[in-house]
Amino acid sequence: MTLGEPALLRINHVSESVSTVQGHGVHTAFCDLAAAHASLGFDVGINEDWRDGVLHVHTLGPASLRRLRRHRGLRVVSAHVTPGSLEGSLVGVRLYGSAFTAYLRTFYNQAHLVLAVSAAAAAELREIGVRTAIEVVPNAVLAEPFQGSPAHRVSARAALALDADDFVVLGVGQLQPRKGVQEFADCARALPDARFVWVGGTLFGAASAGRGEMSRVVADAPSNLRFTGQLARPEVARYCRAADVFLFPSRHETFGMAPVEAGFAGLPLVLSDLPVFAEVFGARPDAYLQAADVDGYVAHLRALRADPELRARAGARAAGAVARYEGSRVAEQIADLYRIWSGLGVLGTGTAPTAQVG
Repeated sequence: MTLGEPALLRINHVSESVSTVQGHGVHTAFCDLAAAHASLGFDVGINEDWRDGVLHVHTLGPASLRRLRRHRGLRVVSAHVTPGSLEGSLVGVRLYGSAFTAYLRTFYNQAHLVLAVSAAAAAELREIGVRTAIEVVPNAVLAEPFQGSPAHRVSARAALALDADDFVVLGVGQLQPRKGVQEFADCARALPDARFVWVGGTLFGAASAGRGEMSRVVADAPSNLRFTGQLARPEVARYCRAADVFLFPSRHETFGMAPVEAGFAGLPLVLSDLPVFAEVFGARPDAYLQAADVDGYVAHLRALRADPELRARAGARAAGAVARYEGSRVAEQIADLYRIWSGLGVLGTGTAPTAQVG
């Protein structure tokens, strides 16, 4: 049976985030890919109880594991989570890290195909013993909500009570130590005449790493730094349209949805020196400004604030670099993989082909 036959035209996208915690990058990636596949004419289900067709799993809970084990068609898992991504995200990682790593290995090995969102993520999977075939495919990101015109910028600033001459530095992400929230606050202190906004909250309650630390960062924030808490995606897009620069001093990412979304908004990107960003924006090495510490971030921000033409050029480069992540492009690429893997004779065998990295 191949994907060209009616039964395999169905794609069942599965994510436990539909009924649990939302607002994080995994949920966004799931929503964007499902929407893109639907726009391409596929018969797309969300958490359906289908036993054939393509099962594409995005989250790693026990319900998803049960679906993988009983599905008769092609089993695909997007590897949004790696052992490294848990550091600075959830409490107790050092205590239960080895057990969770073993669970991840078991989970990913239930699939016929694992989609790693970056080569760095693929390398982590290989290191923990994932033997299932791995293809490196980025997240699909819907561009339209973030793209806008000068008129959109004016209306967004008015709605957010920002003055026309405010220099606005935006950060987006969960309130976690690994997102570089402390560094973001330190940049705000170093630039008191700029407006800094961090969009995102503590999504996992008592399980979130560094809750006390993050509470202190928020409580001690300088007057020019606003923490909005968790916002719906249209509101995040509004802040992107209103901002002048996107600052993301993250300490670990498997991909980085937030800077890609900011790129679609045409914002200059000031990012940490993580190797994954060199991969994500590799088509345009000048697509972002990188730094290793607060002094470096501040130097870039000062240069961008002083030179509107530099901001415009940097924003245009960022927008050009992220065009390849537009939802329908990546959705088509993944659909091609569905077709290829459905024809390899692995369906229903319960065993994965030899591991590979694309």
